[in-house]
Amino acid sequence: MTNFLLLLFVVNTLPFQTARVEFSCYTKNGIDYFYRAKREISIDAVRLKDLILNLGVSEENILTEGYHPFQVKHTLDYIFRMDFTHYSIGLVYTHICNHSVDREEGNEMQWNVFGLKLMNDAFSISSGKVMGPMWASSTHQCEYAWVNEVSLRKHIFQQSSITPFIFCKIYNPIDTRAKFNFTVELGSVVHLKWIDLTLFSEWMQLYDVEEANGERTVLSSVGLRIEDAKEDRSSGTLELEASYGAYLKNRNFDWDSDISLNLNLAEVGNLQFFLNTNTSTVSPKGRQIPRYIYYSIEPGVRYRMRNWFIEFSMAKNSRHDGDLYDGYTEYALLPMVRIGSGIINDRLFNWELTYGNNLRHLDYEWITNGALRFNLQGRGKRTFYTMFGHQWFGGIISIGEYEIEVGTESESLYNFSIFVRHQKRYNVERFGTVGEEQNLIGIGFKNPSPFHRIINNF
Repeated sequence: MTNFLLLLFVVNTLPFQTARVEFSCYTKNGIDYFYRAKREISIDAVRLKDLILNLGVSEENILTEGYHPFQVKHTLDYIFRMDFTHYSIGLVYTHICNHSVDREEGNEMQWNVFGLKLMNDAFSISSGKVMGPMWASSTHQCEYAWVNEVSLRKHIFQQSSITPFIFCKIYNPIDTRAKFNFTVELGSVVHLKWIDLTLFSEWMQLYDVEEANGERTVLSSVGLRIEDAKEDRSSGTLELEASYGAYLKNRNFDWDSDISLNLNLAEVGNLQFFLNTNTSTVSPKGRQIPRYIYYSIEPGVRYRMRNWFIEFSMAKNSRHDGDLYDGYTEYALLPMVRIGSGIINDRLFNWELTYGNNLRHLDYEWITNGALRFNLQGRGKRTFYTMFGHQWFGGIISIGEYEIEVGTESESLYNFSIFVRHQKRYNVERFGTVGEEQNLIGIGFKNPSPFHRIINNF
């Protein structure tokens, strides 16, 4: 539901955006946390002089010992703020879809907060009334009455392109216990031309329900954060694509959500180094409880020419049983090569071919896929298109998946699209099962580079 709510407010020309990707590793602690992955996007969707409507989306997942991510925590912020010379003040509406990110099954808690926030680059202070869950009546209500948060960030010094800092946050969900969550982060930002790299060490004391089963827990972690450089937002560093679709007459699912956040890290001549990330979730019948069905992390290098590109990358893919919840998960580690034209709206025909060798050699040894896109009759700033993609898993067992999509897309900074899709998918790695054909209708947007992929999670 998060991506859908975001898309409701997105306009075709967005004046300001920030994005970050974060990965951290937990050090030895009293609970079985191993890794945390997090992605954040902030967009000033509407700007009227000093009045701004800002949308923020955060996705977070925790990996623990013995199993792998099944659920994703979503946080959605609407901030209607007024900017002054040294600070901003705004009304904030926050929706938190907890989904027990650290447990396969558990209290899938949701709540909303409405309040005020005072902020600038160095501090933020907010206080809000908890309004209870929304949509999913089967989820558990939290016991909070009020939520307060104070955060401070202090730059220790700045020398050349390096800025060490200390960050502190107090998060206080007021309930019958009135306990506090503390976070202290010490790190250093390395400012590069297009991106900022942050190495950090974090210490946390948690009472809150969304982690550690609501018990008091002290955690520490070290990690790396990548975000677009604050000094230059016109370099095309960030590629963002999101879609939200409703399944038509499907016995298992109601909704489909997909988001890709790709970072172009550096350019040397015609070479471009990149880091691509993608997650897809589905919601089962009658419940707004998103479950992971796919995620990928893919660093690589791209050689660009005028009308085509070739990429070499290493992809870590994971596919889950989104409809059965029985714990079957397929992981693939794939050295990949990809060649194609990318999406260029003024070109009639776009194409893409990919081959990946599976180093894990589970039920298949390799993956190959191809995608074609035809831009049909254009009218004004809109393009009508049709797209076909086919993916083949080969080796011990060979199967194929496909999708066919027809839609209309605007030609602007953020291409807004409306589409209808027919697709065939299998139950993850359990290739003995019968593939399911599915139909969706949806909306999406993206800000692609000329070499943006035709199908991101295929």
